[in-house]
Amino acid sequence: MRRSIVTARSSRPRGRSPRCRSNAELERRLADIFERPVIVTPSTTLGHLAALPTIVAEHDAVIVDLQVHTSVQMAVQMLKADGVRVEVIRHNSMTALERKLVDLKGKHEKVWYLADGVYSIFGDTAPLAELEALLDRHPHLHLYIDDAHGMGWTGKHGRGWVRSHMDHHPRMVLAVSLNKSFACAGGCLVFPDQALADRVAVLNKGRLIAIGSVDEMRALVARKRISCASTVSVDDVKSWPGVVEAVREEKLVHVTASDAESVVQRLFVADRGLRQLEVKQASLAEAFTELTKEAA
Repeated sequence: MRRSIVTARSSRPRGRSPRCRSNAELERRLADIFERPVIVTPSTTLGHLAALPTIVAEHDAVIVDLQVHTSVQMAVQMLKADGVRVEVIRHNSMTALERKLVDLKGKHEKVWYLADGVYSIFGDTAPLAELEALLDRHPHLHLYIDDAHGMGWTGKHGRGWVRSHMDHHPRMVLAVSLNKSFACAGGCLVFPDQALADRVAVLNKGRLIAIGSVDEMRALVARKRISCASTVSVDDVKSWPGVVEAVREEKLVHVTASDAESVVQRLFVADRGLRQLEVKQASLAEAFTELTKEAA
């Protein structure tokens, strides 16, 4: 069975929902900018992880530009694990892309081309006019474009590089970022129609795998992981303000805290012989795991 990951719901109202009102309002405003259905995600990376395993079927094929952003490549690894055929082509080579499209025609229902609107390493852009021509010539071609670095600074209302140079094609999904020119946080997925947005937003029989606002993601990443060799009681630590979780692993105590400074001070007071103290910040991957824990 295919895995699907979703980080938010679409902008269509669904009655009762755990989504916060600010996210729903943001989705409405972004939908006005793009004139298409959107889903707000805690980050563009999590948007890729939500969208690609859902919209790409097992019998589809994927063609990846060699320079596509690392966050897209992370999602591609999930597709590979699901048995999806993945091909990599030379950067911005439309000749190579068309050759692959011809070769894969009839073998796969859909062929997805994964690219960036503006490439972060080279600073160049996708050949959008040529891609539009390929869409016209090859009905099985679908586009998934990460325009994170094109969003905000160009296009009508800042809709980005891709949408300033082409209309939203019926076979294109766009991923953008609010972290760059908009100087805030979060990501956004833009869909050609509401049906596809709903498909990404709802997992299987409506079961949500992950759902969280930008504020929730920020709070999770801000947490600290504290480890130390101590005789302190884990039950006592759990009762301290700012402690999210505390576990013991032999001589080591591991604490997850929203207020690391306060917890460390309490640890030193509780155990003068405390040793091997280490404090690390939670990673984005850990935050995503936390958001998905209940549905795992």
